[in-house]
Amino acid sequence: MFAMHYAFESEHKARVMLKNVAGALKKGGRFIGTIPDSDVLSARALEFNERQAAKKAAAPAPADGAAEGKPAEAAADGAAVADLDEGEIAETAEWGNDIYRVRFAGQTPADGVFRPPFGWKYNFFLHEAVEEVPEYVVPWEAFRAIAEDYNLEMQYHKSFGEIWRAEKDDPVLGPLSERMGVRGRGGGGLLVSDEEMEAAEFYVGFCFYKV
Repeated sequence: MFAMHYAFESEHKARVMLKNVAGALKKGGRFIGTIPDSDVLSARALEFNERQAAKKAAAPAPADGAAEGKPAEAAADGAAVADLDEGEIAETAEWGNDIYRVRFAGQTPADGVFRPPFGWKYNFFLHEAVEEVPEYVVPWEAFRAIAEDYNLEMQYHKSFGEIWRAEKDDPVLGPLSERMGVRGRGGGGLLVSDEEMEAAEFYVGFCFYKV
C-alpha cells in the first residue's frame, strides 16, 4: 500500500483506512506498504527551525518602540513565526534536489515532534511522476499504535537505504537489481545518482501481521 500519507489528514481518516485494511485480511495476513519516513521529516523540520532561530538571534535588535503595540504571535503548533512585512509570506520548511522536493504548507513544530500526529500537511514533488501533491506526515509510533488497535502487529520497518544495504546481495534480489539497472552486473556498484538515492531514502517499507 502507498496511501497512508494521505489518510493522516485526520485521526478519523487514518482509523477508517486501517479498519478497512484489517477487515480485508485473514488472521495471519500481512499488510505491506511504504510511507515517507517521519524521522526524516522531523529531522528536516528541526534543522529548519534551528536555522530560523539562529537567523533571528543574529538579526539586529529593533529600535526602541519599533514593535510597540504589536502583539507577539506564535503558530498553533508552538513554532515561532518571525515578524513579516506587509504582504510577505512566512518561510516554511522546504528541501530536496532535482529529483524530489518537500515543502510544508505551514509552520512546523520547533522541536521537530509532530503532535498531535495528524494534519501536518506538506506538498511533494517527484520528477516526472508527482507534481506538488499534498501529503501528510505519518508519525511512525502513532501509526503503529493505531494499527495495534485493529490487531495489526508490526513485523518489519526499515528505510529504503537500510533495505538496500540488507538485501543487495540476496541471491534473488541482487540479480533483480542488476536487471532493473540499479547496480552494475556481477554485483557491481550502484548506478543511481546521489540525488536519486536521497529521494529513495525519503521512504520506509513496513509490514504488519494480522493477529
